[in-house]
Amino acid sequence: MRYEIVRSWHFGTAGLRPVMMFLWLAAILTLSACAGKQMEVALEGQPYPLRDRVPEEFSFKIKAPETITYLSTVDEALLTPDRRLEVHILRGLSEISAKDQVQEVLDGLWESEPLVRKLLQKPGPEARDYFYPLAELYYMLNTGASDEWKREASERLYRKVFCNMHPNQLSGYALHFYTMALLKRRMFKEADPFFKRLRTFTPADVYMKDMVMVIDMACRHGDHAYAASMMAKACGFAQANGIELPEVELRHCLSCLVEAGKAGLAAKEMEPLAKAYPELASHSFCQTVMAHRSSVKPTRHTVRRKSRPAIFNSRPAPEPVQVGGREKENTRDITVVRVQTIKASRDRYYLDPALEGIGEETLFALEFTSFSLVKENELRLARGESGTVSLARGQVLRINSRGREQGKCRLRVTIEQGHKEVFHTELESVDQGATVIGREETGEDGTVLLRLITLLP
Repeated sequence: MRYEIVRSWHFGTAGLRPVMMFLWLAAILTLSACAGKQMEVALEGQPYPLRDRVPEEFSFKIKAPETITYLSTVDEALLTPDRRLEVHILRGLSEISAKDQVQEVLDGLWESEPLVRKLLQKPGPEARDYFYPLAELYYMLNTGASDEWKREASERLYRKVFCNMHPNQLSGYALHFYTMALLKRRMFKEADPFFKRLRTFTPADVYMKDMVMVIDMACRHGDHAYAASMMAKACGFAQANGIELPEVELRHCLSCLVEAGKAGLAAKEMEPLAKAYPELASHSFCQTVMAHRSSVKPTRHTVRRKSRPAIFNSRPAPEPVQVGGREKENTRDITVVRVQTIKASRDRYYLDPALEGIGEETLFALEFTSFSLVKENELRLARGESGTVSLARGQVLRINSRGREQGKCRLRVTIEQGHKEVFHTELESVDQGATVIGREETGEDGTVLLRLITLLP
């Protein structure tokens, strides 16, 4: 390049003029690009409360005064394109007074925003830069009467943009409205992890109102198992956060379960919670729920397995392991330890279905985004017994039971390499407690997590 520029000088003034013009243009473009980059950084640094907090319960419109004030006063020139579009969407949802007007807002955006038409008609790679406004558009596509093209656009968005999205990719109002969209579509299982994450952005009293609404929706749409599970979680949430239990609303939901012959599901979900929070016994609602325990008559073994089976029933039986000593017939001092070997990475967003419902929030807190269950082993240990599980590179996980006291078990956990102990810890765990004890780096393939789940028969 340098040799060519030197040669151009030999053409005289006429030859130099276009070269100088080219150099000036290149310099201007370079400065413009740098300025644009600085402006983008400046825009990203602007306060933007729409993704930090949701001070209101589920509704077809935005009602929170502070949010409405922000939407009406924000300087759009200081926003990045995705935030600017999100402001236009949420501003429309703050100005309506009836649910059927959601479609009018969507039609208005379709007419006035070319970007909306492009994203809904053919969402491409650029859709990743517009997750937040697309989540809100997805809600609008699924609210109220809609045309055939809107139903097709909704399915297209879910299939091409949202089906593999992890909850951590959304926050604030986008998470709020996307969760509502899934609930409206009766996708309770898919909505659950997003609803759990919403708790991070919503005040406790508001979140309780959302829980009541979710329970009611699950009852009305016939997902009785999910409704019963959420009822128990609502009771635990109220106790943990010092919130008054919404007994009237919960009693209404319970009556729906009774009519469907599913009241026993609620009693089954509430039983361990009543043990954890004895003060719940003073609530008439909880007394009514527990009165239905007789409608379900599983054996003790069935109850223990039913609390977690769906997690593992798609997997083969646990691999055989070596257990020292002889199994005792008396199960009062037996501890069952389920060892999960989990491959974790950051290359995509994925949660193995076999890991759902057993602390996935804890897993994602470990700064990984993808989790797959590699294998599962089960050790049944009496006091003083040890069990082993083979790990990679010739290592062995050894677990020794120190016995049980007052509903808790004590374990000594070691990892051995040959005759050398490379890791050890002492654990104390409750029934169905889970602990990630360490990580085993595996290079480019990711990281292996060892997760212990204790079951006390």
